[in-house]
Amino acid sequence: MSLRDSCAVITGASSGIGRACATRLHTAGAHVVVADRDADAAADVANAVLGEVRLVDLADLEAVDRLDVEADVVVNSAGLQHIAPVEAFP
Repeated sequence: MSLRDSCAVITGASSGIGRACATRLHTAGAHVVVADRDADAAADVANAVLGEVRLVDLADLEAVDRLDVEADVVVNSAGLQHIAPVEAFP
């Protein structure tokens, strides 16, 4: 698969599945944009895949609008985990 000259935006790319996607898309030739709220972890991934970092909190719709990236590929891998006893969930 070749994604030469394409742009891939990956949310949640600082770890796990998002990081793996960033690596694979870079290998396929895409320019990778790491969209994450963890600056240090995002920078580590961006450096590894020769990409760029866009700091963004996806819960803030105005911040998402400010991303201003023309993407050919979007991977939405951001998520969060709430750790608590089941009784504590609404």
